[in-house]
Parts: sequence; structure tokens; C-alpha cells
Amino acid sequence: MSRAAEFTGARDASAPLTWTQHQTWKNLQLFEPQHTNVGWYQPLPVGLTMGDLCQAVGQVMGAFEALRTRYALDAAGSPRQTVDMRGRVAMDTCASSDALAESDARKVLSGFIGRGFEHERDLPVRFAAVLVDEAPVYLVVAASHLSLDGFACGLVKEALDESVSRTRPEGPAAPRLQPVDRARLESSPDGALQNNTSLAYWKRTLETCPAANFPKADQGGTGTRWSRSVMRSPALEQAAGLLAATHKVSPSAVLQAGVSALVGALSGNENCVFSEVVSNRASIADKTYVGDLAQGAVVLVRTTGTTFAELVRDTWLARITAYANSRYHPLELDDLWADVERVRGEKILLDCLYNDMATTQQAGPSLAESELRAMVGETTVRSEPISVDTDAKLSLHLYGTPGGVDFAMRVDPDYVAGPGPERFLRALESLLVEEVESPGRHRPIQRVAELAEGSAAA
Repeated sequence: MSRAAEFTGARDASAPLTWTQHQTWKNLQLFEPQHTNVGWYQPLPVGLTMGDLCQAVGQVMGAFEALRTRYALDAAGSPRQTVDMRGRVAMDTCASSDALAESDARKVLSGFIGRGFEHERDLPVRFAAVLVDEAPVYLVVAASHLSLDGFACGLVKEALDESVSRTRPEGPAAPRLQPVDRARLESSPDGALQNNTSLAYWKRTLETCPAANFPKADQGGTGTRWSRSVMRSPALEQAAGLLAATHKVSPSAVLQAGVSALVGALSGNENCVFSEVVSNRASIADKTYVGDLAQGAVVLVRTTGTTFAELVRDTWLARITAYANSRYHPLELDDLWADVERVRGEKILLDCLYNDMATTQQAGPSLAESELRAMVGETTVRSEPISVDTDAKLSLHLYGTPGGVDFAMRVDPDYVAGPGPERFLRALESLLVEEVESPGRHRPIQRVAELAEGSAAA
């Protein structure tokens, strides 16, 4: 059974793809469909009818052009985006019960995520309602990554919440910029200047960075392709916030400085290079933009400083520079990258990934040393074997959860020699806790190496 939500927007429109859409379009040719879809499910207020839900969905569709865009090749073979001003989108339904409604919502979402879009023909979004006694209790949404990134998913979810709860009975306001507007800006002289500046930064960095932080280890294959440890550490989270306040940087920069020390200790390089994903949402217009803005950044950190304060400063400056140059045409970067590799006569592999999705915050008031040290006893770590095919040989992902921050480290043992990700995470925790307790006493690289070799708790 299926219903439909009708929508009316402000205009029909057409434009080339944005820079980020070009990257996703390229990825669509390389990966399975589930790798290019995003989605979620959300509870609905009691008393809502299917008519109410379809009206709310139609309002949101009308406001956000990214949800009513089709993507296709033009006569010259270049991809374009075309916005429909009016139309309708199907609303699938799934009958359930109070006990099984959320489980059924997860199943519907899994099916949505795993099924590709026919972008030339289909709208880039799917909706379904999970019903209990014919009343909608969950809304399931999935969209093509061509139209939404993770931040934009949150904006659409918030708009749907407001529309179904009648907080905004007229529906959400249209964003200041829509994807077709951004595509036109990127084709303007200002866009060309941003692109050229970013590509020049990438060229300088690729010409001077290590070709790889971790060439293949001498010991050969270990039999376990990857290992991964996930640590929940209130002490590490608190120490990062306290040090951030001291050094007037973000907690994320402090954590990356610690990881830089670890990479420097393990690789022996004077510099380490990271790949990151930048949300590119600094301005007010960017914060309300419903579309995909996230792009990759390359961060080159000097790890030869003698104090942790120096390493934090260098990491902070490296991040600022990289983030300022994280908007560019990805296909032009591909060409530039190939040219640099040709001149260097070697492949350049960004084999360390730092990915902070936790929006780590500054810590509260300073703790007594004994309180921070006592928190270390609350640390928990779980380990799990995984099978991953990626260029990153060492990665740290930060995930925000209701209970705190999860620090998830992945290590490829065929490249990164050492005692493994759990020891590395505990070394990072010890380094930051000790730096709070005794600022500047330890040389960071040597200290991390010492901790990772065995003095940290296993």
C-alpha cells in the first residue's frame, strides 16, 4: 500500500553539478548503491493521520530543492541537476504493532539504503510510514548522497519534526542557498578563485608530504587484515577539553595533536599527513544549506616540536589552513594529484585518517588531579576484528553517543607495526592525562612511543 505527498516549490531550475555532487557522481560509478545513500527514521507524534504526514512531507519537499532534483547527463555528456517545481513523492506504508514498530522501521530503512536510485527518473528521496492500528508512528527517510550529506540529514529531520508537530504549520522556510545556486556560485569568478587557491594548497602539500606514513611492514601478513578497538574514556574526553581551554584551540585539535605524536613515533617521520572530511559549514548560509557540502582535506602536521604545547599549536595551524582549502573541484584535484605523482615518480597514499564526528566540546571547570586520574579507572575498551578495504592504514573516528564519546581506532597490522589499536588508544589517553597533570614535562613523540611499547595498561 502506498500514498503520495504532493509538493510545490518556488521554481523549476537547472544547473551543472556542485563540486561535492561531482565527487558523489564519480563514486556512483565505483561503489555499490548502499555506499551512496543516507537515511534515518524518526518517531511521530501521537494523533497524526496519514493525511497530516503527507502534508508535512510535501511542505518539506517544497522548501528543499535538493529533495526534488533529478540528475542526468546532458547532450554533451556532462552531468546536470534539474529541479522539479511541482510533483508528488510516494509514501510507502508498513503495518506493524507497538512492540515491533521500531524494529520494522529499521528493516524498512535498511531496504531503502540498500536500493539504488535511478537518478535520471527518480526523485532522490524515499519515504515510508510505519503504521500501528492504521496510524503512522514512525517516518522512514532515505536519500541519495547526491542530495544530502550527514549535516543536511539533520536539517531535514528537524524540518520534518517541526512540520508534523505543527510547530511551523506553514512548513519550513527555504534556505538562503539551494544547490543550483551553489553550482552557479562555484562557476563564478569568486568560485574560480576559491578553487584555484585550494588546488594550489593541495599541490604544495602533495609535493612535500610523505608518500605514505606507513610503508608495508617488514614482518609481512599477520592473518588478521584489520583490528579495531573502541574506547569510551571520560578521562580522555575531559583531558582534551581542559587542554583545549589552556591552549585556546578546539578539543578536536588537541586529540589530533596526540594522534600526530603517535603517528610520528610509529613512522619516524618528521611530518605526518592526514586525510579528513570537512563539513564546510562555517557561514550562516552554509549552516542552513540542505545539500552536500562535505569535502576531503589534507592536513600536514610537523611532529618535531619538543613540547606538547608546540605540537598542539602546529596541529591547530595545520587544520585551519587545510580547512580553508577544502572547497575545490574534485575532478581537477584528481588531475593535479596524478601530475604530482608523475613528477615525484611514486604514488602518494594518504594512509592516516582523522574523522571527528562527535563535535567534542570544551571541558567544564578544572578538576583536581586525583579526580582526573580516577576517571581513568572508568575507561572501557572493546576490540573486534573487521574486514575493511581502504587506503587508511591507521584511523581514528570519534563518535558522539548519549553516554559520551567513542574513540574508535582501526589499524592495518600489515603496515602499522606495534602492539595494536587498544594500546595506542590507551597511550593517547595517558599522554593527555599526564599533560594536564604535568604540562610540558614530556617530549610527546618519545613519550607516546614509550607508552605504546608497553607502559600503558593493556
